[in-house]
Amino acid sequence: DKAYAEAMREVWKRHPKNAVTGALFAESLMMLRPWDQWTIDGAPQPGTPEILATLEAVMKLDPKHPLALHLYIHAMEASHEPAKADRAADGLRAVDKPGLGHLTHMPSHIDVRTGRWDKAIEGNLNAIASDAAYRKQSPEQGFYHIYMAHNRHMLAFASMMSGRSALAGKATKEMLAAIPEEFVQAVALFIDGFYAMPYELHVRFGRWDAMLAEPPPRD
Repeated sequence: DKAYAEAMREVWKRHPKNAVTGALFAESLMMLRPWDQWTIDGAPQPGTPEILATLEAVMKLDPKHPLALHLYIHAMEASHEPAKADRAADGLRAVDKPGLGHLTHMPSHIDVRTGRWDKAIEGNLNAIASDAAYRKQSPEQGFYHIYMAHNRHMLAFASMMSGRSALAGKATKEMLAAIPEEFVQAVALFIDGFYAMPYELHVRFGRWDAMLAEPPPRD
């Protein structure tokens, strides 16, 4: 991964006007420290300033470049200034991307960090619809189950934060019902948080009788 990133830096230096090259270089840097661009105190990790500078240069070259917009959202979402990615989130929202449920969902990563609950709800409802259309053409899915569940997980969270208990409950039930049992067995540790959502829902809305009626968590 490090060798690839170093090679892509040289390619980007040779082709500084090529948006695709810049986006791939930024991605190569992000893969050296995935989902770890900031310290808990909000300071950039080593390499983060170069990632941001590269993505900002790419977005100047092509304001609608879907990979650059996607990556900028990820680069900024855990920072102390997630609103700096508002333009990227809105830009990705405006890109025509039929069938690409994950890209339809991605702006909500900034929406939930900035309290734009209605936009997060709308984006994830649209992403769920995109995935439903996609599965009609490709019903057999593997790891993408994580992303389909992630849409409903985010939908439930945004609904809880805006007081929409019925929508949160519906999203949670549909999320868990859509996860195949064999997938549960294969990646149980990864999806454990999904199965905590019914409990979180009851706590959020003070439904203590419903909480007591829940079965214990699975082994």
